[in-house]
Amino acid sequence: MRMKYYAKLWLRYMRIGFLCMTQYPADTMIWFISMIIREACGFVGILAVAGVTGHLGDWGIYEICLLFSMCAVIEAMGQAFLIMSGPLIR
Repeated sequence: MRMKYYAKLWLRYMRIGFLCMTQYPADTMIWFISMIIREACGFVGILAVAGVTGHLGDWGIYEICLLFSMCAVIEAMGQAFLIMSGPLIR
């Protein structure tokens, strides 16, 4: 019963965060595009370093891509579940 209450509360906070985020559509689009560019630049930078050195330790290009994607998923989950509702806490 208590877990259901907290799940509903969290969903309400996420809804408020989403509404705040989409209040200004132009800002949301600029944020979305800048996040894509940021991730692409980070990925290209890692591939450039790996391309110059040939590898990073015993890691090849495919392992580096896998590691980068796993880190990106973790960061995205943190942003979706923690940062979006962060400004609501004062």
